[in-house]
Amino acid sequence: MQASWIRRSPFVPAVAVTLALVLAAATPMAAAAPGWTAPRRVVPALAPLSTSAAIDADGHLHVAYLEDHDRTGVVYATDRGGWHKQTVAADVGFEAQPSIAVDAAGHVFIAFARMTCPASPDGICDDPDDVPVSRIFVATDQSGTWRTRARTAGPADVWPALTIDTEGHLHLAFQRQLWPPGQAESGVWEATNAAGTWQESQVASGLDRCWLDQIASIVVTPAGRTWIAYEAARTPGNGCNGTGGIRVASRAVGSETWTRETVTTDRDDVQPVLALDPTGGVGLVFDRGGEGIRYTRRHDGRWSPVIAVSAGSEGSLAFDVRGVAHVAAEGGGGIQVAVRTASGFARTTVYRGPVDYGTYGGPAIVLEPGAGLARVVFGRSEPDSTPLEDELGLVLVRERSAE
Repeated sequence: MQASWIRRSPFVPAVAVTLALVLAAATPMAAAAPGWTAPRRVVPALAPLSTSAAIDADGHLHVAYLEDHDRTGVVYATDRGGWHKQTVAADVGFEAQPSIAVDAAGHVFIAFARMTCPASPDGICDDPDDVPVSRIFVATDQSGTWRTRARTAGPADVWPALTIDTEGHLHLAFQRQLWPPGQAESGVWEATNAAGTWQESQVASGLDRCWLDQIASIVVTPAGRTWIAYEAARTPGNGCNGTGGIRVASRAVGSETWTRETVTTDRDDVQPVLALDPTGGVGLVFDRGGEGIRYTRRHDGRWSPVIAVSAGSEGSLAFDVRGVAHVAAEGGGGIQVAVRTASGFARTTVYRGPVDYGTYGGPAIVLEPGAGLARVVFGRSEPDSTPLEDELGLVLVRERSAE
């Protein structure tokens, strides 16, 4: 989808709108898997995509997703105070990819991409001569109401990933997707307010390269080291089919230099996702096209051999208090959860049924504070035989206590 942000239709600038919707009790959708609750639709939505989830210190779940129906918008949903949802930003476009994080005080932050036309008097791209600018915005409820501000300069910033460090600073990874490809400023960037004001730093350049959608992932260790995983820009070739693979860049706190590492060189490796273990160690999952989810972990300054997790796609990673990896992914006729064992990964299908139409937005897995039980939330946008309003939306599956 090269330069799709340029070709997108004009829209009216988004204004935070509260839907004031508190939902009735959710109902189970299917039988429960051993050790898990039955899947429950907790938020109705016709076309939920790009699900991102976080859990706060009190165990409340916070979810951001795209509602891609009629007018695409960023939606926030939470079980704090009973499941309800709010539209945070309307008419943002497919590349918005909301990413959610919660700070130690329980304040919610949602990053997303938005296109505007700054030269237009009203910011609306409604004239053929308007020059669109896509930037990364961050919305927060820190003041009690949603407030949104641009946090990158543009002009072609998409696919954000957001994390918050232990000091409460925000860190964004995103792709600057300039057209045509091959420009030096194309590639993966970071933006952060760690120095007190927002500053940008280029992580990897797309100079003389053919980029696809370099969807990045970002974490910051307790020691302050930033890690960003991303799909490498391709060697120019027939339809961008040159070598690619997964790269990981890191930077120590206070440093201006990024150290880049090659994890894989397979051009079918995409959509990397990072997570921290309890010691600040880094783990990584990614999709290997046609083969499934793969996993690696960094030990003693190097990445361990890549191993298979499942035959699924669109993985999400979390570590429990023991440092055991938990992965959620689409696959097995629904949603699978895989847990690291001494010999590989043990897989459980926690939901069977249709999920989506192959679009971005696999399941998100989080672990409860304390007990460490897993919760998996995903957007279901593909129906089966029952009425749409009875089945589509955010679906939640919870791991049961062994007691």
